[in-house]
Amino acid sequence: MSGPREIGVEEALSIVEDIGTTAPIDSVPALVGHLERVKLVLQRRFLMPTMNGGAGPDDRLLTAVEAAEVLGCSRRTVYDNAEGYPFTVRQNGRLRFSAAGLQRYLARAQGGGGRR
Repeated sequence: MSGPREIGVEEALSIVEDIGTTAPIDSVPALVGHLERVKLVLQRRFLMPTMNGGAGPDDRLLTAVEAAEVLGCSRRTVYDNAEGYPFTVRQNGRLRFSAAGLQRYLARAQGGGGRR
Protein backbone atom coordinates (compact mmCIF):
# COMPACT_ATOMS: atom_id res chain seq x y z
CA MET A 1 0.00 0.00 0.00
CA SER A 2 1.40 3.39 -0.94
CA GLY A 3 1.30 6.62 1.05
CA PRO A 4 -0.31 9.90 0.06
CA ARG A 5 0.63 11.25 -3.36
CA GLU A 6 2.99 14.21 -3.25
CA ILE A 7 1.92 17.24 -5.24
CA GLY A 8 3.97 20.12 -6.56
CA VAL A 9 3.61 23.78 -5.70
CA GLU A 10 1.76 24.63 -8.93
CA GLU A 11 -0.78 21.87 -8.37
CA ALA A 12 -1.26 22.88 -4.75
CA LEU A 13 -1.84 26.50 -5.74
CA SER A 14 -4.32 25.40 -8.38
CA ILE A 15 -6.23 23.42 -5.75
CA VAL A 16 -6.25 26.42 -3.40
CA GLU A 17 -7.53 28.64 -6.22
CA ASP A 18 -10.31 26.14 -6.98
CA ILE A 19 -11.28 26.12 -3.30
CA GLY A 20 -11.36 29.91 -3.34
CA THR A 21 -13.80 29.98 -6.25
CA THR A 22 -16.10 27.23 -4.95
CA ALA A 23 -16.08 27.66 -1.15
CA PRO A 24 -19.28 28.87 0.50
CA ILE A 25 -19.21 32.65 0.88
CA ASP A 26 -19.47 32.44 4.68
CA SER A 27 -16.16 30.51 4.80
CA VAL A 28 -14.25 33.16 2.81
CA PRO A 29 -13.07 35.22 5.83
CA ALA A 30 -11.55 32.13 7.46
CA LEU A 31 -9.87 31.14 4.18
CA VAL A 32 -8.41 34.64 3.82
CA GLY A 33 -7.06 34.40 7.38
CA HIS A 34 -5.36 31.09 6.58
CA LEU A 35 -3.86 32.53 3.39
CA GLU A 36 -2.51 35.53 5.31
CA ARG A 37 -0.78 33.17 7.76
CA VAL A 38 0.74 31.24 4.84
CA LYS A 39 1.84 34.54 3.28
CA LEU A 40 3.57 35.57 6.53
CA VAL A 41 5.34 32.21 6.81
CA LEU A 42 6.58 32.48 3.21
CA GLN A 43 7.73 36.09 3.66
CA ARG A 44 9.66 35.17 6.78
CA ARG A 45 11.24 32.16 5.07
CA PHE A 46 12.25 34.28 2.10
CA LEU A 47 13.67 37.18 4.08
CA MET A 48 15.29 35.07 6.77
CA PRO A 49 15.90 31.47 5.70
CA THR A 50 17.46 30.46 9.02
CA MET A 51 14.61 31.76 11.18
CA ASN A 52 13.36 28.41 12.42
CA GLY A 53 16.83 27.51 13.61
CA GLY A 54 17.69 30.88 15.11
CA ALA A 55 20.51 32.97 13.76
CA GLY A 56 22.66 31.61 10.99
CA PRO A 57 26.40 31.14 11.38
CA ASP A 58 27.11 34.65 10.05
CA ASP A 59 24.23 36.27 11.91
CA ARG A 60 23.76 37.74 15.34
CA LEU A 61 20.59 38.00 17.39
CA LEU A 62 19.79 41.48 18.63
CA THR A 63 17.85 42.53 21.69
CA ALA A 64 14.83 44.80 21.29
CA VAL A 65 16.97 47.76 22.39
CA GLU A 66 19.60 47.00 19.73
CA ALA A 67 16.95 46.48 17.03
CA ALA A 68 15.28 49.75 18.03
CA GLU A 69 18.58 51.60 17.60
CA VAL A 70 18.97 50.22 14.07
CA LEU A 71 15.33 50.96 13.18
CA GLY A 72 15.38 54.40 14.76
CA CYS A 73 12.40 53.77 17.03
CA SER A 74 11.64 52.88 20.63
CA ARG A 75 12.07 49.50 22.27
CA ARG A 76 8.29 49.48 22.89
CA THR A 77 7.63 49.99 19.15
CA VAL A 78 9.87 47.02 18.34
CA TYR A 79 7.98 44.82 20.82
CA ASP A 80 4.59 46.06 19.60
CA ASN A 81 5.48 45.21 15.99
CA ALA A 82 7.56 42.07 16.57
CA GLU A 83 4.93 39.68 15.18
CA GLY A 84 4.91 41.53 11.88
CA TYR A 85 8.66 41.76 11.44
CA PRO A 86 10.12 39.03 9.22
CA PHE A 87 13.38 39.14 11.21
CA THR A 88 11.84 38.29 14.60
CA VAL A 89 13.17 35.11 16.20
CA ARG A 90 11.74 33.42 19.27
CA GLN A 91 14.50 31.77 21.22
CA ASN A 92 13.84 30.05 24.55
CA GLY A 93 10.66 32.09 25.01
CA ARG A 94 12.41 35.40 24.34
CA LEU A 95 12.10 37.72 21.39
CA ARG A 96 15.30 38.38 19.50
CA PHE A 97 15.88 39.97 16.13
CA SER A 98 18.16 38.70 13.38
CA ALA A 99 20.74 41.35 12.50
CA ALA A 100 21.08 39.95 8.95
CA GLY A 101 17.29 39.73 8.55
CA LEU A 102 16.92 43.30 9.80
CA GLN A 103 19.46 44.52 7.24
CA ARG A 104 17.61 42.70 4.42
CA TYR A 105 14.34 44.19 5.66
CA LEU A 106 15.79 47.72 5.64
CA ALA A 107 17.33 47.22 2.18
CA ARG A 108 13.96 46.14 0.80
CA ALA A 109 12.13 48.99 2.55
CA GLN A 110 14.58 51.48 1.03
CA GLY A 111 14.14 49.98 -2.43
CA GLY A 112 17.44 48.15 -2.33
CA GLY A 113 15.84 44.91 -3.42
CA GLY A 114 18.07 42.31 -1.85
CA ARG A 115 17.51 38.62 -2.49
CA ARG A 116 15.20 37.57 -5.31
